[in-house]
Amino acid sequence: MTTKVTFLAPILLGLIIALGACGSSGPATTYSDPVSLGNGTVRTYITTNQAGGQSGTPIAVGVELTGSSFEALPAEHVEIVTPFPQEASVTPFKWMLLDWNPQGHIPPGVYDLPHYDFHFYIMDQAKRQEIKAGACEAGGEGVDCATLERGTKPVPAVYVAPDHINVGAVVPGMGNHLIDVTGPEFNGTKFNHTFIYGVFDGEVTFYEPMITREFLLAKPDNACVDFKRPGGFATAGWYPTQYCMRYHQDTNTYTVSLEGFVSQPATTPQ
Repeated sequence: MTTKVTFLAPILLGLIIALGACGSSGPATTYSDPVSLGNGTVRTYITTNQAGGQSGTPIAVGVELTGSSFEALPAEHVEIVTPFPQEASVTPFKWMLLDWNPQGHIPPGVYDLPHYDFHFYIMDQAKRQEIKAGACEAGGEGVDCATLERGTKPVPAVYVAPDHINVGAVVPGMGNHLIDVTGPEFNGTKFNHTFIYGVFDGEVTFYEPMITREFLLAKPDNACVDFKRPGGFATAGWYPTQYCMRYHQDTNTYTVSLEGFVSQPATTPQ
């Protein structure tokens, strides 16, 4: 009897360890390769839940900036394009377009402060290449007339968040921007951060937290903001409800992420 117990002990111990590991598993984060910015780097990431039968459920999809990336930034506009890790396919988001705008951009007196545009793209890279530069007299921000027409094509109302309007801000290689005109920056408050939806060809193409360098360097602690959401979605999937801005003292890094994911069915426009 003693011999049998001795023989079974390692097997039982292995089972206990295995079961304990299953029970203790939790969020898992995967990162992309880093890309240089300033004296540091940026990289995208996805955090998913790996416990309780929820494997692959998204918790956060975002971008991490090292503290040194805020140093020695160029005086001209910088554009960084980097994919999200493959694990981010559980969300609609495929790649990140990060813009550093040292002089800000239009409209003057609102967004003309040094800031970052964090574009979380749903649209494929190939279609982005169709957003061509030009000199259409009808407006836009330096696109050709055919691109301006596609960029300002109406999105079905059910897919548009409340208070977001089309101001014709179609940018080459980027798309159109729907602005929340009820935002504090349009109502007497200095711009710190805001949320914008991107559209093109009658579709929602990106989610964009736009944040000043000054606000991030103030080292926000778990600053999460609920953003306005549409009444429906063209494709079923996991969609975020808030964007979050954090400084992580232990690693001297900053993160900007989309969080609060909920599962949404596809909605057919009426």
